[in-house]
Amino acid sequence: MMASGAIPRQRMGSAPQSGAGCYRLLPGGRWLLISTHIGSVLYYDLDALEVTANVLIPEQPFQCTTLISPDLDTTSPTLRFNLAFSKQNLDDSTSKEPLEVWQVDLVSDDTGRGVGLRAICLKSFYSEPPGYIHSLSLRGTNLAYSLNYSGRPMTVVVSWKSIDGPNYLKRIFSPSGAKCARLLPGDLLFSASKDGVCIPPLSSLPEATVIRSLSSIKKTAPTTIATLDHPTQHTVADSLSHEGTARLVMYSDSAIRGLAIEHDNPDRALNPNVKTFKIADVSEDFNGKISVSENFVLTWDEECGGLVLRQITWSDDQVVRNPFVCVDQSAPFSSPEYFTCILDMLSGRIVIQQSSSFVVLDFAFLDL
Repeated sequence: MMASGAIPRQRMGSAPQSGAGCYRLLPGGRWLLISTHIGSVLYYDLDALEVTANVLIPEQPFQCTTLISPDLDTTSPTLRFNLAFSKQNLDDSTSKEPLEVWQVDLVSDDTGRGVGLRAICLKSFYSEPPGYIHSLSLRGTNLAYSLNYSGRPMTVVVSWKSIDGPNYLKRIFSPSGAKCARLLPGDLLFSASKDGVCIPPLSSLPEATVIRSLSSIKKTAPTTIATLDHPTQHTVADSLSHEGTARLVMYSDSAIRGLAIEHDNPDRALNPNVKTFKIADVSEDFNGKISVSENFVLTWDEECGGLVLRQITWSDDQVVRNPFVCVDQSAPFSSPEYFTCILDMLSGRIVIQQSSSFVVLDFAFLDL
């Protein structure tokens, strides 16, 4: 629960002048990563009194769209994570830019206190087949990216550490109308397509080294399908794993749905158990713009004139929705044109994305 009527601390940060691509908030809520339209990645220390930008990966000499996907190293005694990074050149559509995986480490001062981040590039390679990458997911040694190849959507999964040259082994998943892909625990792939939600094990996907034509790519049938209303129109919140189950929240203009995907049962390794939950009908339960995480739904409510937070409680058979908690305050922004947020439950921190800036809200969460 959140303290009812609690007024959060508010701070503003400036978005990159070149334009922001992806926002990612690392677990713990301290470090915010933003990729830019000039091919750089910036980081912000949200524990600092003044929120300022620092360069993690330097810029490129061209305009581009960017995607990033962090993967936390839970075995490291200090903060360390790998970061997948893709760039699409907007100045030259024929230019091929490499996919990269960077290692990012915490920088400490003489007292051992973390004061910043630094990055080194571990791997750089070109996507095969070529195409506009619109989804990126990194987990351990696996990297998944989704693209359109000659008008055909597909997801490619590679073991990035073993790539050594242009002809590398890859797994291909090509359902009809695939939109996005996420790597899940248990070597599973989540894919939303026009047929529904597909969750095949990586071991079931066909392998290839060189893709010579569309006809050489085998269309794969989904192993598990959870049928949703208009699945390709959904946005997928970042997934978390809880006691052997991966949880994802999907939302569209009409509904919010939850998926609980069992990944630790060896007896169902090739056919993981999937439960679907109806969290809310957007038209009935919400009056304004929404953004979701695994445990919360945050809305900009025009009627109450501010932010509204609702907690999602997962159980075996249902999702219990607690009453709305309204923030009784004058927000530092009004009726945003678009509304996207990132919420870190551990720190009680929310980052609200806007066109030229972002707002950091620090709430007091109780009994989580």
